[in-house]
Amino acid sequence: MHAIPPPRGEYSGPGICPYSEHEMARFTTGAAGRYRLCGALAKGCQSVIYEVEALSGPQAGARLALKLAKSGGGARTALLRDAFVRARVQGERVIPLLDFATDRGRPFIVLELVQGRSLDVWARSLAASDPRARAASVLGLMIQVCEALTQVHRARDEDGRLLEAFHGDLHPSNVLIDAEERVKLTDFGCAHCPRLEELLGPPTDLGWAHGLAPERALGTPVDQRVDLFAAGALLYSCLAGRDLYDESQVDDLSETVRKADTAPALDRLADLYSAPLVDLARRALDPRPDGRFQTAEEMERAIRATLRTLAP
Repeated sequence: MHAIPPPRGEYSGPGICPYSEHEMARFTTGAAGRYRLCGALAKGCQSVIYEVEALSGPQAGARLALKLAKSGGGARTALLRDAFVRARVQGERVIPLLDFATDRGRPFIVLELVQGRSLDVWARSLAASDPRARAASVLGLMIQVCEALTQVHRARDEDGRLLEAFHGDLHPSNVLIDAEERVKLTDFGCAHCPRLEELLGPPTDLGWAHGLAPERALGTPVDQRVDLFAAGALLYSCLAGRDLYDESQVDDLSETVRKADTAPALDRLADLYSAPLVDLARRALDPRPDGRFQTAEEMERAIRATLRTLAP
């Protein structure tokens, strides 16, 4: 199913939405009569996600997820950012946008409902596995994460131009795994792309501190390679069963985070896993953007090669 772009006209000032009146005419506003709330699924600092049943339209009868922005300009802008990027990503690894509208002035988006677990919950289920089996499972899943990032990084606008988008907050809770072990990437409220930055400015939320590339912590120019550092942090957390840094180091973006001092973490991996696997993590977590993987496709190829070394 093709994703739907959000309408123009629901925002003003820094949250203005770049769509024509023709596009706006494709939408109606208000959730009343269109969705029946079935219960709350999750609550974040900027939005609440509900399970709903579609009462009309092509999704009639289906259970879906409705993400409603909380009050405040920051929450509205984050939801707009999410809808803008998600609507332009094509591929099965990203939860698609099905609808974008308002309810009593508060914007919401409607998404596929994924029945499954977040990445951190999935990783905890591997705790009793031996290191070789755990590594094989984690690498297999990280291949799908790289496929999801490739789909985001290849997103194009209505004229076919590359958006140069990246996710910006590859937190374990934003990587969902359905009942068939398929990865679904979600939550684009911290996403970057030049077109959005012109309208909204860069996101103010730096996202997951353990996956924060040093160039973001230092406020220097960033690109899609920040997602690859975060993917390295996900790889590490799934393998090690803990986050990349100690909590005391991320509370105030300490010098350890700003310099991406991952040597202690990599030493812990070396105690459990083979050299090729540790080398994979080391390159993904290189503090220098030019030193880490340059594309998600390159990282995916390296993961596949490392996985082959685990074969009996």
